[in-house]
Amino acid sequence: VLGELSVFIANSRNSSERSSLAHLRGKLSSLSLQPLSEGELDVEALRNGISSFSLAGIRSAEAQIIYINELLRRIYTSMKMHGIGKGVSLYIVIDEAQFIINDSDSQIVKKLMQEGRKYGVGVILATHMASSLPREIIANSSTFISFYSREPQEVNYISNIFSSGIGERAFEVKKMLRRLRKSEAIVISYNIRE
Repeated sequence: VLGELSVFIANSRNSSERSSLAHLRGKLSSLSLQPLSEGELDVEALRNGISSFSLAGIRSAEAQIIYINELLRRIYTSMKMHGIGKGVSLYIVIDEAQFIINDSDSQIVKKLMQEGRKYGVGVILATHMASSLPREIIANSSTFISFYSREPQEVNYISNIFSSGIGERAFEVKKMLRRLRKSEAIVISYNIRE
């Protein structure tokens, strides 16, 4: 695509057209993600040891979204190829999840959350804004961990999740959330409900 745009730029009829096409080429060139486009990323190798992917070096938010979605899509495909597994063999941790998960960009994350456990893949989402997570993701989560939050909307949302919407319980959870100190958290698992 970048090569074709260069041809169009070279054959543009006026400076306005050339400028528009050059701008478009600049936007698209930021999406040229070397590790993914050149096949350097071995998804199978992710099952051995710890791997970390920082998106800080990727200039645009669009490119970051494309990169993480492509990486997760490849992990999903690999997961399906391995078949149903016993126990967890791979954890995916997504920090600052609120920036990459929203209703339009989270389909692959939703699929991993829905199907991952039976294939031995666990997904851990870390966010400062739990209320930004789509309902399908909350519904497919087995464990929640919450640290202290100052934001009233977040406290209400988290206490509602932890209490299953039971008013008196929600009130108690809110009190607990507000009393948490550094390095303290409330944990709830659907395996151990209390």
